[in-house]
Amino acid sequence: MGPLVATMPSSLVRFALRRPRYLLQPRYLLQLGVVATAYVAAGKLGIALSVAHGVITPVWAPSGIALAALLVFGRSLWPAVVVGAFLTNATSGADTPVAAGIACGNTLEALAGAFLLEKVRFRIDLERVRDVLALVVLGSGLSTLLSATNGIAVLSLAGTAPLGSDWVLWWFGDAVGILMVTPLLLVAYAHRATRPTKARILELLFFLLSLTAISALVFLGGAWRYPYLIFPPLLWAALRFHQLGAAASTFLVGALATWGTVVGRVPIDETSATGRVQLIQALVGVLAISLLLVGATLAEREAANREVERTAAMLSEAQALTHIGSWDWDIATGSVSWSDELYRIFGLTPQSVAITPGFVLERIHPDDRGLIDEMVRRAYAERQSFGLEHRIVLA
Repeated sequence: MGPLVATMPSSLVRFALRRPRYLLQPRYLLQLGVVATAYVAAGKLGIALSVAHGVITPVWAPSGIALAALLVFGRSLWPAVVVGAFLTNATSGADTPVAAGIACGNTLEALAGAFLLEKVRFRIDLERVRDVLALVVLGSGLSTLLSATNGIAVLSLAGTAPLGSDWVLWWFGDAVGILMVTPLLLVAYAHRATRPTKARILELLFFLLSLTAISALVFLGGAWRYPYLIFPPLLWAALRFHQLGAAASTFLVGALATWGTVVGRVPIDETSATGRVQLIQALVGVLAISLLLVGATLAEREAANREVERTAAMLSEAQALTHIGSWDWDIATGSVSWSDELYRIFGLTPQSVAITPGFVLERIHPDDRGLIDEMVRRAYAERQSFGLEHRIVLA
């Protein structure tokens, strides 16, 4: 018993003094500095707008920066969110205890969002519909409830009497900030190693310039009566560039639309400037969700097509190795398709002859043609697909 008591304190001290190795890595410290600086810069911009109510603003891009940083670099980067949120609020008129309390809520929001998304196997490329829905529901919808509730509670304890609408404003600013900023940062990071062709780069630049010019005309140039002008380039973005185009166009349109509303260039019928910004950002949020879903659907379809092509190539290789051919007959349309190996079995070049049902039946062994006839009748009667093996007649 004596040695056990003597060694236990030293063991506890060694455990308490251990530090994670990443705390000493320059890369980790650099990431902390970059994320904290970006958080402060974006936060000061949102609070400085005329539509902000003190530290509560409908434009809160830092929530999107924080969630993206924790998803990409890991939840160990939470100190950057704490420091960024504290400095942003402390230098914007909030007392030190209030700024510290708000920073805790902002950090919990980012940690909860990253944790929930990791639990559902979220992929940062957003090329699946389920990933888009997870970001909308878990990242933008649920986790932001923590920051809004905590912030209003902290202000209430500090003697400020926030209104019920302030909670909605807080939650709304964080939610839209995630929808506008997080997808852009995640998709950009996911495609960081992509090397597009010069033609692709020129097309992207032309698209960005066109969308910027049209959005500026609509939201800043007085053409707010014609918002449908931005729809063609938005569809172009989703169709041609998928999630990268959807995220970039949403951020660009959202930024210009918010700017135009703040300066009064978009005369939305709303009593307050804050309400006008909330309305325009709600529309931007719906736009973001719609474009991301379109991009994800297209990406899933392309992935499915690639899988079909890969499976077809493997089947063709297997048939070539085993010298076995196959053919399909769509009875409803009368169309017939042969595999390449079946062409070769009959001594023909693949795709050199138009295949018809009569052409196929002539090359089936006479004793097996009755099986084909029976199969066709069953397919008609039972409305199902059938398959069978049969002999053939060579030249």
